[in-house]
Amino acid sequence: MSTPNSPPGGLSLAEATLAYGDLARPEKLKVFRLWRKARASGDPTQPRDDDWLTERCSEEVAAQTRLIEKLQHGELGATGFDVDTLAPIKIHSDLWRVLVPDFDPSAAKLNGKDKIGGILVFTRGAPQSTNRRVKIMREALEDLYRKGEKFSTAKAAHSAVLRLIGETEETNRGLGYETFRTKVYRLKNSS
Repeated sequence: MSTPNSPPGGLSLAEATLAYGDLARPEKLKVFRLWRKARASGDPTQPRDDDWLTERCSEEVAAQTRLIEKLQHGELGATGFDVDTLAPIKIHSDLWRVLVPDFDPSAAKLNGKDKIGGILVFTRGAPQSTNRRVKIMREALEDLYRKGEKFSTAKAAHSAVLRLIGETEETNRGLGYETFRTKVYRLKNSS
């Protein structure tokens, strides 16, 4: 099953479970989570029945397992923050074999200690930093100019850059038109 594109900011582990956990009906798990959240805050509402509760718990665990398998196999990527240094990190797929995820706060433990917080999940690996994306696009545009290419619009130049680096409008991994127009094309054509 293909995975949908994640939003530019990524998804928390709980959101990624719904998006990438291959659930037949994710809305059922959403209802279960709302019930569980209300229950944790003191609402005495009971689930429909024990079978309903057991089924939802099983679905959630299965979806979480599928999500972690996708992270382990590199089908999805993730970033987070080292809780000790607050340094941003890209979480390598092999690390998911030993991390113990905590889905609701989007965090993970290693050897029983909090290790990574603020985890965000992305399709096709973790996004590159904006500076790196700008550098990639700038180098591609320079290459096109060296080859004698001329562009009548920033949009035409952006499309040519995406083609050169093997991306499309749909799979540009943060190499979007606005970033290109404001940080690459404008700078190149104003010099």
